[in-house]
Amino acid sequence: MAPKYKTWFLIAGINFLFLIIFMQLFGRQGLLLAFAIALAANSISFLYGRRILLWTYRAKQLEGADPYGINKALTSLAKKADLEQKIKSYVIPSSTPNAFSLGDSVVITDGFLKVLDKNEQLSILAHEVAHIKNNDSWLQTSAAVMGSIVMYISQLIQWIIFLGKKPSKDKPTHVIGRFFYNLFAPLSALLVQIAVRKKREFLADEMALKLANLETNRDVLASALWKIHNYSLSKPMPTTLSTAHLFVVNPLQNKGIEKLFITHPPTEERIKNLIGRYP
Repeated sequence: MAPKYKTWFLIAGINFLFLIIFMQLFGRQGLLLAFAIALAANSISFLYGRRILLWTYRAKQLEGADPYGINKALTSLAKKADLEQKIKSYVIPSSTPNAFSLGDSVVITDGFLKVLDKNEQLSILAHEVAHIKNNDSWLQTSAAVMGSIVMYISQLIQWIIFLGKKPSKDKPTHVIGRFFYNLFAPLSALLVQIAVRKKREFLADEMALKLANLETNRDVLASALWKIHNYSLSKPMPTTLSTAHLFVVNPLQNKGIEKLFITHPPTEERIKNLIGRYP
């Protein structure tokens, strides 16, 4: 089965489970409310998912003057990848170098432009173009939006608890709130994990070398990944659990609930796969 169909089945399953839980907790009115929420959430995800994610990270489109040659590089890479659509570029205000792709767009940080050299930038841009070529970006965007919605539902329940609302006399709010949080957080993580298979990162790394003509200079991509990895550890950029998987190097720390959302293979393993040794 194609990955995108697996994702749609999982999204449908989460919606179905959401409806059943609300019906069990709140009866028929809860079912109707859950249906309305699910319908609105899926519509927003389909129509405005990309815009929401760009807004979340305060990304601004890179237009006009392009001193780093990002748009020129993306145009060249898209041509080599036989992509018909023009790839747009966006910049996030963060000093930590990182990048990700959304549909037909590549998003980079300010730190990406300042920390990486020109060849390293090209290698990471090629990695993201590879994701676009392989339709990974569509899956990752869908997973990010739906994962965010699931987590927001969990936060909504927490607010209900905080405000002291009780769905019914025999169902204490703290029990229901904990149930929702313990259920939706792993579901959100599962959605992300299914859509973002670790092998896709290895495939994108290999394809990036071909697109950027770096097959005989694999150290360039390895160096770029290691720089991003170290900056992410020493100066982690603000991110959300359900969107961290989008980045070329996952910015989450391997602790607490964040462990559930670690989707990428260890950077050390990716580098070993590239140059045959650990950094």
